[in-house]
Amino acid sequence: MKQLTILFLLLVLTASLSTKESDFNQKLKILYKIYEVNDGSYAVTANTNLTYELLTKRSTELDTYQVVERFYAPISNLHAEKRNDRRTQTVEKNSKSWAYDSSMNVFSSDYKTHYIHIPFEKEIGDRINISYKEKYRELAYLPVMDIYAGNRYESVIFEFSHPQDYDIDYETFFPRKSFENSI
Repeated sequence: MKQLTILFLLLVLTASLSTKESDFNQKLKILYKIYEVNDGSYAVTANTNLTYELLTKRSTELDTYQVVERFYAPISNLHAEKRNDRRTQTVEKNSKSWAYDSSMNVFSSDYKTHYIHIPFEKEIGDRINISYKEKYRELAYLPVMDIYAGNRYESVIFEFSHPQDYDIDYETFFPRKSFENSI
């Protein structure tokens, strides 16, 4: 059995220690598909689904959500919708825009930010679903994931689909108290 080792570093960034109420309850799920290409190298695609459940009046007033595209993983199939128990409303293409980072830091990679305007009336309990696909230029770019702990996460799931004769190995790093994770 071949060993395919990928350093998958998960950073959990802690928020302020105040007891303020969270505006969102989030679910994050990313399915990574690792596959061999004709020249014997490996490529990666990632299908991301992010759900924001609106918990406060302040969260219902937020109209624009962001998705960051890195230079090594172009985004396609960007889709957004507002859901509640009664209906689903899809965000139209003309409600999406993007801009490049204008940072003058030559050591950080250029990236593009997609802005998704949610034009619908929102209520507490509604859910904003955002999904997209990334195609990594090389396996070496498989990400270091930063998970901001400012909002509550109901779940964070990373799934890997890979060649059967390979194993995936990963490491986690928590700057503060760690939590249980499983494979």
